[in-house]
Amino acid sequence: ILWKRTSKLVKTKNSSWYSSSEPSEAYVHSNKRQRLEVLLKRDQPVENQQNLADLPTSGEAYDGKHVHIGSVLTASDKINIVPPFDKSKIVIVKVDQDKSFLGLMINKQLKWDVLLDLGHDVELLRAAPLFYGGPVVVPNAPLVSLTRNPPNEGYSEILPGLFFGDQSATGGVVKMIKSGSQSASDFWFFLGFASWGWEQLYNEIAHGAWHLIDNPDVQLQWPET
Repeated sequence: ILWKRTSKLVKTKNSSWYSSSEPSEAYVHSNKRQRLEVLLKRDQPVENQQNLADLPTSGEAYDGKHVHIGSVLTASDKINIVPPFDKSKIVIVKVDQDKSFLGLMINKQLKWDVLLDLGHDVELLRAAPLFYGGPVVVPNAPLVSLTRNPPNEGYSEILPGLFFGDQSATGGVVKMIKSGSQSASDFWFFLGFASWGWEQLYNEIAHGAWHLIDNPDVQLQWPET
C-alpha cells in the first residue's frame, strides 16, 4: 500500500488543488454521525500509525489463493490501527500482471462537500454516492467510478454487471452529467484509490494484513445516496 510517508491530503490554495503531476496521499476519519470526512490538514502526524511497508517480506504463497479483478479484501486486526485502511473493505478493480494492483474501498462513505472544499462543482453529482477510494489522489482528476450501465468504452467489467472507470473515463462521465446527457444515479464515485506492487500485496496477505473474500458479490451492495 502506498503509505510510507506521513498521511496528508494536498492542501487547498484559493479553493483549488495545488498544481502537481504527482499523486497525493489522503486519509479519513469517522465523525460523530459515522460519516467520513477528508482531513484538510497538511503534514498532520498520525499517532500510533503502523507502516505497512514495514511488514516482513516473504516469497510464501497465500494458501494457493490468487488475487484477481473483482477480488475483495477485508482488513484484519493487524492493520485496524492504520488509517485509512482500518476496518476497510477493498475491491480489486485493475491488475497489471506481475506488476501491480489497484483497488477501491467500498465501505467509507463521504459527503460531496469534501470536493466543494477543494474547488469542484458537485451540485449535479449529489444523486450519486461518493466514497473514499484510497490514499492515491490524482490532482485535477480525483474521481474514479463504478457503474452498472457503462456509457463508453472507458469502462471495464470487474464483476458480472459491474464496471470500473478510471480517471479519464470518469472525467468524461462527469462532463456528461453536467451537460444533462447522463444520470448521476447510475454511478458510484470514489475519491482516490489504493495501489500495491505485485509482491507487496501478496506479502501483506501472507502476513495476515488482509483477508481474501471467497464470495465478493456478497460484499458489493450498491450504496444509498
